[in-house]
Amino acid sequence: MTAALPQNRRLYAIIRKRAGGGRVLRLTTSEHPDMTDAHGALIWRGELMAGAELDIDLLAETSAVTLGAVSLTQKATVALVPGVRRLTIATPTAWGVKAGQVLTIAPTSVVAGYAVHDVVATAENEISVGLTCPALAIGASFTIPAKLIRFT
Repeated sequence: MTAALPQNRRLYAIIRKRAGGGRVLRLTTSEHPDMTDAHGALIWRGELMAGAELDIDLLAETSAVTLGAVSLTQKATVALVPGVRRLTIATPTAWGVKAGQVLTIAPTSVVAGYAVHDVVATAENEISVGLTCPALAIGASFTIPAKLIRFT
């Protein structure tokens, strides 16, 4: 026979530094959880046995490195319809971009009618950027300045 968990219990999640380094997320049903040196707290309604406490180690904080500036540029040699496009951009070897790395791209100015969605490291020193763009007439072009960022 399996005991049923109590329903709709107040559940606290408290984030704090762990002695010796790192962070821990403590889940508790205590009505007065210890908030000493807490970095944050969440309150949920959930299912956890009364009096139970659970510590979950959190991954080390990510750090981000700005690799450098890139230009998202396209010139229409034929008329292009509006929609989602992918641009392939070569990156400098010094940036060390490898296929599958976790990257993000941040436009440094707003260009009306355009939206930058994602970046994928597709090969060594090559990225593919997803954009939504308006229609472009033959000879028309756009440039969106951006910064490429790698998470470590």
